[in-house]
Amino acid sequence: MQLEYMTELIRLGLTKNEAIFYEALLKYGPANASQISQLANMDKSSAYRAAEQLVKQGLIKYELKNEKVFIPNPPETLLQIIKKREMLLQQEKKNIKELIKNIHQNTKLNSFNAKIIVYEDINAPQRIWEDMLEPDVKLQRQTIRIDIQKFIVDQSDLYTYEKWVEDYIRRRVQKGIHLHYLCSEEWADQKYTKTDPKLLKEVRVLPKNIKLQTNIITGGNKFGTHTVTADNTIKGVLIRDQNITETQNQIFDFIWEQSTKL
Repeated sequence: MQLEYMTELIRLGLTKNEAIFYEALLKYGPANASQISQLANMDKSSAYRAAEQLVKQGLIKYELKNEKVFIPNPPETLLQIIKKREMLLQQEKKNIKELIKNIHQNTKLNSFNAKIIVYEDINAPQRIWEDMLEPDVKLQRQTIRIDIQKFIVDQSDLYTYEKWVEDYIRRRVQKGIHLHYLCSEEWADQKYTKTDPKLLKEVRVLPKNIKLQTNIITGGNKFGTHTVTADNTIKGVLIRDQNITETQNQIFDFIWEQSTKL
């Protein structure tokens, strides 16, 4: 039997024998395991095991006559394998996030007098922002510079980036973290630049005489900033220090009071 789809089926997660058995059914129609073993040059025990697994995966079904006659389900059912994999990945992601949360709560990580982390890649802003969702954060303070933000958006996959932003907002609101957001006037009409009590978010426009050089965020005892360097690299710095963060908060709050409400 000439095999056409085995490589793709194995890539989806089927074993070699499962891929051969499934393709044989697709080509020759309903058959019992013994018939498939002959068509595919496979021993009977391997054929039976492959059939059992394919039934469990929903790719084939069977009718019980003198013995089981296996019938292939439409190839669209292959999508179910991807859906199950995505569900498992989402669950694993939740497990990892819970692990990270437990590590922060049960280790001395948060008690360091100072800790500085430098990031130099497209994900630097997201890594810094994620740190601002820890249990000790009640209020985030953000200042955003338009050209930096546009550069990050342009360098990112837009769909993936917006999905992350929407998920981040949802998680921030779930944790009850309020947001004070400062931006320049030309950034004030953007999608995510709106005061919204439901999202625990208040936005103000910076005075025109204040020109930002970096994007800044604070939360809890953490101060983060990122910018675009001369060679178009995104560089971010996260500082975990109460005194530094409190100083930045006082500067932010002073500017906040001078800024225009949206």
